[in-house]
Amino acid sequence: MGVAATAYWIWMGAGLPIFFDRRLEVSSPARAAEYIVCLSGGLSGGNLPTSDGWDRIYTAVQLYADGLGKRIIFSGGGAGKVTEAEIYGEAAGWLGCPEKAMAFESEATSTAEHAVKLLNNKSLGISRDTPLNIVTSPMHSRRAALCFKKAGFVNFGVVTHHVAVKAGPLVARESRSYPGLRRIGLVGRPTMRFSATDRKSIFQAL
Repeated sequence: MGVAATAYWIWMGAGLPIFFDRRLEVSSPARAAEYIVCLSGGLSGGNLPTSDGWDRIYTAVQLYADGLGKRIIFSGGGAGKVTEAEIYGEAAGWLGCPEKAMAFESEATSTAEHAVKLLNNKSLGISRDTPLNIVTSPMHSRRAALCFKKAGFVNFGVVTHHVAVKAGPLVARESRSYPGLRRIGLVGRPTMRFSATDRKSIFQAL
């Protein structure tokens, strides 16, 4: 491995800023939409969302709390018995999102497939001109936007962060629960989903 390549991987491994970071970010302000689409960001070793995934879930629920989508569609498949979409939905429930506000696309296994599978899932009733707020991470935002454009979507925005401005029980619950989950180490910690001990810790953190 050459000197330049070695330096690159050391830089990346250290999590230091890279010059093209901003070129990868295409986040837009949240807007009124028909649906909020939360793209899965993977799972930890114990079937919990990754830290990046928790950030996406948090943003999606905050958008819903502000009325910027009628429902949250969690999109993501996976090799396990329980899909990433279902696990993300369960996590959103812990952040206060009502079950009636959730829908699932449980087949996509890549960024490109998120867009295609959403169109193919007739039960969701999504067309290429359906207004969407697509939630993902900053570094993934440009790729997500390109894939949705390639699939023919024409009425969407990519949102990487949003904090609800409307007051209400959902916002109040979430503002307590998300920092609490981080504090007790359930964000990004490998564990087998939510054990009895985890649930007790969550209730104490809420």
